Amino acid sequence: MNISNRKPEAGDVYESFKGNLYLIIGRAIHTDTREEMVIYKSDGEVMFVRPLSNFIDSVQVEDKILPRFKKVWDKNQGKQEILQGKTWLAPSL
Repeated sequence: MNISNRKPEAGDVYESFKGNLYLIIGRAIHTDTREEMVIYKSDGEVMFVRPLSNFIDSVQVEDKILPRFKKVWDKNQGKQEILQGKTWLAPSL
């Protein structure tokens, strides 16, 4: 299933190259640098913030170049992917 790689939006779910799932809370602007940031969380209480440029970047794992995060649920299209035998359903927002 191919889900587009536009900017993350609140309610979308992404899988990291390490296999963890994250719900996008939203995007923000850093007040000093004006850099666009992505706010996201796993199933715990802690939220994470990462620059958008870093979020959409690729990483090298052994001899492969992989996206740092890959969209697996698009809140607007209602699409889902099967990940390692599990179906992740985005929670209601």
